[in-house]
Order: sequence, then C-alpha cells, then structure tokens
Amino acid sequence: MKPVFLAALLTLSAIDLSAAAEPDTYLFDVLRHSQYRFELTRLLKDKAIPDWVRAFLKEGDGVASPSRTIDLGGKSYRIDHLCKVHDCAGNVLAVLWAPRGLRAWAALMEGGGTPILFGNPAADQAQALAAALKGN
Repeated sequence: MKPVFLAALLTLSAIDLSAAAEPDTYLFDVLRHSQYRFELTRLLKDKAIPDWVRAFLKEGDGVASPSRTIDLGGKSYRIDHLCKVHDCAGNVLAVLWAPRGLRAWAALMEGGGTPILFGNPAADQAQALAAALKGN
C-alpha cells in the first residue's frame, strides 16, 4: 500500500462520529463502529434490560430516530433514540455518547414508567436523556 493512501485510510477511520451526527444516521449505523458497540455493550452488560433492547443489539431490529448532536457544557455529544417495535409509546431507550464513543450513558423507559439511568450521568446528561425519552 502506498504511504499516502494508508495515511488517508487511517485518517478516515479516526473520524469522530459524535462531533457532527449526520441527519440520516441512526443508532444501528453508529453501532457498526466497534468503539460504540463495545461501549454500549459494556454499559448494558448484565443489566435487566427488556427483550426488545436485546433484540436490537443483536439484530438491529427496532424503531430509531435520526442521531442528533447536542451541546452540554461546551462539549458536543451524540444522542440516539430507539423505541420498541409496534409499541413506541413509553418504551424507549436513549443513548448519549461522549466524543468518539469513548463513553456512553443511557436511559430506559418501559411502559411509560420511571426511567432507569445507566452509566451514572451528570445532571445535564440526565436531563438530555430525559428529553430524548420524550422525543425532544
């Protein structure tokens, strides 16, 4: 491989997905990148999560909204929204990503109940996740 091509390839692979979420990018697109998949898997591992979330992680089957970029304290975060197939109302998973997917936080709501937070988010992160659960 020529050095210029190799350098370009390495640069492309290091692009920060969280810096500018594309308007037509969804959670299943994000999880094609190993760092993001690793972090979300780590976050939810051994947690009591519903079958529809497990099915999404395994098969990508779910209803996702486009990823968005939000600013929290001067830092850009990516936020994703997923809901249960044929039962979106009150059955939602929101995922907040630090730059480059190095860390994730999530909120899960089932049956419209009280959200469960994963990853010990700071107050502003928890507010962003709560807004995402409501579809904002």
